[in-house]
Amino acid sequence: MVGWIILGVLVALIVGICLIPIGVDVSFIDDKLRLAAMAAGVKLQLIPKPPEKEKKPRKEKKPKEKKPKPPKEEKPAKEEKKGLPLGLTVDDLFEIIKKVLQRLGRFGRKFRVDNFLLHFTASEADPYYTAMTYAYVNEVLCILAPMCRRTFKVKKSDVSTDLDFMANRFRLDIALAMTIRIGQIFGLVFSIAFAALGVVLKARRRQKREEKEQKKLPPPDADAADQTEHTETQTIQDEERMAANG
Repeated sequence: MVGWIILGVLVALIVGICLIPIGVDVSFIDDKLRLAAMAAGVKLQLIPKPPEKEKKPRKEKKPKEKKPKPPKEEKPAKEEKKGLPLGLTVDDLFEIIKKVLQRLGRFGRKFRVDNFLLHFTASEADPYYTAMTYAYVNEVLCILAPMCRRTFKVKKSDVSTDLDFMANRFRLDIALAMTIRIGQIFGLVFSIAFAALGVVLKARRRQKREEKEQKKLPPPDADAADQTEHTETQTIQDEERMAANG
């Protein structure tokens, strides 16, 4: 009974950890960069660093006398093995990369965008370039917006563009708060690991099959040796026959 209770507590603990959301909150507003990490609703500011509390000066410790260490014996250099590890070929590596990219493509929907802000104000010294920049940015946003909605789960977004013919430089304010659960990250890692392991096992089976086929084949010089021996025997027989015939 106690064992089942312990097992239930461990399972509940693992499930609880997997459900914890973690994420990042980054923004660039008014030419100031801010970066914070989030876990279970708690935000830890990374940039700019929060002011440190004044610490009491530590007492200086006397340096300890270091004893000389005996010289280490030099180990013989290992021979470098040529070729790719685990018997993989270049095609196998491309197969692994392909599977990893496929998993990452499905991974986008696991992210939840809690907040996305983008405010862009086009402004150049020349009014013509201001209008062209404004049109170009709007065109790019019209292309990217549907792609982002299909790839990510967006909870809140605020995107706007504007023109300013009085200023001499553009203005950009951007902010992104994104979260994902720990269990979903583990799921992606395990999925990629199993996909790569499948390619490695396939390459190992192919390598063993090729080794067995090579063992079944006769040595490359066996045929030549048999042919040489047959030629020498035939020459000796011809010489004996000629000697017998006088």
